[in-house]
Amino acid sequence: MNKYFSDFLPPALVRDLRRSLRTRGYLAMLTVFLLVAAWLQFDSIQEDPVIGETPYPLSLIGLLVMWFIIPSRAGNSVAADAKAKGSNFMMLTPLTSREIVWGTWVSAVFQQLVVAGVGALIVWWRAGTLPEPFARNLWGCYGVLVGGGAVMSAVFLFMSQLSRFMRMLLGVSVVLVSWQVVLSLVEMAMVVRDFDPMANFLSCFEGESLYVILADTVLVIVLLLEFARRSYAAPAENCSRSVRVLALLVPASVPLLYYYLSESVGEGQLWFAACYSIMACMSDALLPTYSLVAHDKRAWPLVPAYLQVPGVGQAALFLLPVLGLLAWLFCRYTSVADKSLPDVYQVLLWVQMAYTLLITLLVTDLLCKRDSVNRPVVYALSAAPLSLLSVTVHFMVPASLRMYVSAALPFSYPMLLEDYALSQYTRSVPNSEMFEVEPIWQVVISAVALVLTLLLLMWRGRRG
Repeated sequence: MNKYFSDFLPPALVRDLRRSLRTRGYLAMLTVFLLVAAWLQFDSIQEDPVIGETPYPLSLIGLLVMWFIIPSRAGNSVAADAKAKGSNFMMLTPLTSREIVWGTWVSAVFQQLVVAGVGALIVWWRAGTLPEPFARNLWGCYGVLVGGGAVMSAVFLFMSQLSRFMRMLLGVSVVLVSWQVVLSLVEMAMVVRDFDPMANFLSCFEGESLYVILADTVLVIVLLLEFARRSYAAPAENCSRSVRVLALLVPASVPLLYYYLSESVGEGQLWFAACYSIMACMSDALLPTYSLVAHDKRAWPLVPAYLQVPGVGQAALFLLPVLGLLAWLFCRYTSVADKSLPDVYQVLLWVQMAYTLLITLLVTDLLCKRDSVNRPVVYALSAAPLSLLSVTVHFMVPASLRMYVSAALPFSYPMLLEDYALSQYTRSVPNSEMFEVEPIWQVVISAVALVLTLLLLMWRGRRG
């Protein structure tokens, strides 16, 4: 890279581009994949092809390059810096952690655009041999592939704080799932006559929903990069406040979309807000971070400092108002809830959800150090024994106490619903022994268990 031209570019972008150009294996891999893609296209137009005209190999190469190889290299770059955090010279520069992470992400996107420009020549070559509708679909799929690569770059930067095995496992899982979707669409196009997968896909992005989806994609990228900057943040830097603001920003947009746009757009945004906000809160609690008394001195006024500073107890407490806001939005705007159930069971659902998330977080905090990169893995693995314990205890206790004991256990909401259905059935059967269920007591017991779990997390997250 020209040393004079690089003076006008962000330093983190220049550093990452130079690191990429010096990685011979990375450049060789991209070159090999592009050559293989060109050969596959050349082979498809021969009279006696070796592979044939099947689009599977080219689709797989595109997914691997755009959604795995380039994003994985960027994530490994940040992971290497995070591993040597104490001696990382980037922390000694006047650049902020946000500037470093965004520069790295822009570098990865720039490399994807360069590779996509070369790949566009192969796509243009391929499109010239296809009828007009199929050629148009091919370009549309290619655009979605390139756009998804920008999101995957942010995902791998976010996963840079995990272990190398987990980064590889999650990356391969994403590619495999995407590959299965591609196979399904191609097979359906071969079976169903006049099937236009790209037109069906783009129909979801027409009109007002397109801008909402684009805005949500930007928010996802911003959230992931806010987590990634913890790899470069100084101990006194608060990396949790911006994440919590983003966690509230998306649910706050739901009433506006219901009011100004259609109900279908608002309901889709509501489900997105639930996944987005819960993921933000739990990642804030699980990913390694510093929790210092000095963070209180930089808190915003009029908002309790405890809700702004990082820490496992602080993140656990912040999760409750987020879930409360989501519960109100679901009860207010969506018709998904089962109206045959009493309202108290709608409340029980959210109380049980909060309790399940926090008790699993407490078990993870007891098993892992606060700065361990394996905390998200332990959290996921802890869910299985906790759910198995709840099922075992549920069937071991007497029927008269079962509904109350289960309310104090995580992952027990489905079993509580079964108890309620059984009680309703016994009411309708003549001369049957009445099986009473008091749902209000189940809510009280679950709420008490939730509060106790929260207090334990706050006690463990206390700062010296």
